[in-house]
Amino acid sequence: MNKKPKALFTFLSLLLIINLACASLASATATPIPTNTPKPTNTSAPTATPITLFVDGTAEDALEETIFEHVTGAFEFNAPKGWTIEEYDNDVYIESPESVFFYVAVTNTGYELSADEYERFIQNSEDFFYGYRDGFQETLREANESISLKLIEKTYPVDGETYFARSIYQKFGQAIFIVEMFGSQNDILSNPSYDQIFSAFFQSLTVDSGAATSLPVYALSWTFQTADQAYTFQAPQGWKYDYIEINGVFKSVEELISPDEHAVMQVFSSFDTVNYGADDHLNYLEGYTERLLKSDYSGNSNDTQILNKDTKNGKMLLQWKSNTTSINGYALIIEAKDSSEPLLILIFWDQPFDEIYNQPALDILNSLFLN
Repeated sequence: MNKKPKALFTFLSLLLIINLACASLASATATPIPTNTPKPTNTSAPTATPITLFVDGTAEDALEETIFEHVTGAFEFNAPKGWTIEEYDNDVYIESPESVFFYVAVTNTGYELSADEYERFIQNSEDFFYGYRDGFQETLREANESISLKLIEKTYPVDGETYFARSIYQKFGQAIFIVEMFGSQNDILSNPSYDQIFSAFFQSLTVDSGAATSLPVYALSWTFQTADQAYTFQAPQGWKYDYIEINGVFKSVEELISPDEHAVMQVFSSFDTVNYGADDHLNYLEGYTERLLKSDYSGNSNDTQILNKDTKNGKMLLQWKSNTTSINGYALIIEAKDSSEPLLILIFWDQPFDEIYNQPALDILNSLFLN
């Protein structure tokens, strides 16, 4: 493996000279589920007493000698002694006995995002995981544009307790790495060694951007639960989330937009059973979907073409395109079953980006269609 020793040395050199706000960290849910619309909050400048992140011998001695290599081969590190490691396909959580967490993740965006697109990836992630919470406050934001690095600190409430998170993002071509420390603010403030241990942990971290770019595109994900709570599936991190109430066959649309704004996922749920209580939901929604695609997704040219149709166990997967709007996409229709309501999911993208988004779209929809 073409390992890059100290590939994150630029991280450390920046952190050694940045004054970081003294605060605490975040919650430890591997697959967060949105409960309401993210609402970024404008906050005042941080007022916490600044401290300097540094490494001393004691902190270095707190790390295991054995190197932990992630299953992707994209990164490795020395974990703090006595901490528990939980590994997932694209990320890993390292938990202290006091439930303070370190977190490392990697995602492949398919091609290198521009500076603005990378900023949207970061802000979308921040808004979704933290910014929507009442009481959220960003306390520090620093950047080194020359190495595509951004450091963000914030506090936010979890079950009546104040949490703190320190998030570091860095882009290497089409690979984005995320490193975080989070947990109860009281736990962090009462034990200053966490800053030192995190610095030592960070210094031990090395990455292999070549291995990262071979990963499936946007495989780093969170568990999406539809507004009616009937279905869950994996949705890509770094996409902008929005919730929209509508009138018609469905009462709500949840929308995810890729950071380059070339791909969109729309989840239609909360089916209006009173006014549209058709017995044969699948055939009814097939006609509804085709009319919707021709009227709203083809620039009113009605040139949307259904390329393929597959039906299985009360589910229908349509592949479609519109040459007028230069869009390719899929539609997944799921009929009502037991206590669940009908569901419609559209994923579409600009045709020049077919190689980037076709497979991730299929992966998302097949997780529902094939089960």
